[in-house]
Order: sequence, then structure tokens, then C-alpha cells
Amino acid sequence: MISEENILDFVKAVRDTDEYRKLKETELSLKKEPALLAEARRIRRQHYELLLRTPDEKLLEEEIRFADENESVYNNPRIHDYLEAEAELNRLLRDCMDLFIMRMKEDWDIIL
Repeated sequence: MISEENILDFVKAVRDTDEYRKLKETELSLKKEPALLAEARRIRRQHYELLLRTPDEKLLEEEIRFADENESVYNNPRIHDYLEAEAELNRLLRDCMDLFIMRMKEDWDIIL
């Protein structure tokens, strides 16, 4: 079993990254204007739902439509910076998962 201490070490490592700090900074900036934060969260939620429900063959077309419909929101520098910082942290976490899977494949000689 993985100890809670090991998990907390990983959490601390993530919190020590530039990606995490940038996300927290941009979030703090948006919290000063709750309407902007709500708008950023709305667009993030709707985009996530689009990714989950859209078939792969229509995804590009739907993403373009979504971006066009929400252009004014994406053009707000503070919302843009927040969403970009969140995407950067998500990429970092995905890279961690990719590395974990790669290492497990080496140990188990299996395809996950």
C-alpha cells in the first residue's frame, strides 16, 4: 500500500511547480472579480463536457464552434491566463501519469 506520506510528498512536489503557482496566482486575480471567475469556470466546465460527449470524428469541428461562440470570453486576458495556467498544470499531471505508466510497463512487462 502507498503511504499517505508518499502521496503528500507528491502533492508537495506538484505544489512546488511553476505551473501550480501560476494557476494559483491567476485564480487569486480572478477571485477579486467573482463574475470573471464564474465565467472562467463556466467555460471550463462546458469545454470539458464537450470533450466528454463529442465523438472523436466531430471533436475538431465542435471545438472550433465552441471557441468561436466563446471568443469574447477567451479574449479576456485574465480568463485566458487562468485557463492557460490550468491547461499547463493538467499537462504536467498528464506527463506524471505517462511516466508512471511507462515505469509500470517496464516492471510488469505488460501493456496498460
